[in-house]
Amino acid sequence: MGFSVTMSGVIVLAVVFIAVATSVSVIMKTYTTSIRSLEQIIYKNVELERATIYIKNAYINATEGNLYVELQNAGSLDLWNLPSTDFLIIYWDSSLNSTKGELLSYGTNWTVKGIITSNGSLYGYSGYIPPGQTALIVAYLPSNVDYSKDIRIDITNSYGFVTTYEIIGGG
Repeated sequence: MGFSVTMSGVIVLAVVFIAVATSVSVIMKTYTTSIRSLEQIIYKNVELERATIYIKNAYINATEGNLYVELQNAGSLDLWNLPSTDFLIIYWDSSLNSTKGELLSYGTNWTVKGIITSNGSLYGYSGYIPPGQTALIVAYLPSNVDYSKDIRIDITNSYGFVTTYEIIGGG
């Protein structure tokens, strides 16, 4: 009888040991996964913060049919990959009598006219928008835009940051 009690105790201890070892392993794996996920979230947020853009102002010159956008690079990275930047306008199409969205192409439908200085003058664009600087963008609007209706502008830079601006009543 003493032998069976001893064996039962050994078996119970072995099961408890295996359960504890398994629990520690699961806890460590969960901890490691959580840390990796947290690191990825932090990295993504830091990257977004470094690539922040804002539309400070936008206005239309109806005579020219051009949209002017003041795009500020509020991040810490140069904005240089403008062909990969999405420039979307949503407007009232007078020929269709409905709302229409159009993705404008860099170099064809929109371009950077220059960098706006602190005193409001414009200096040349050298292929990138430096951190803290504001660029003046000119977009060539389709001929069927109804300027009396709202126009929405969405710009997504190559880092994935999106900024939106709405010109009420065509401004």
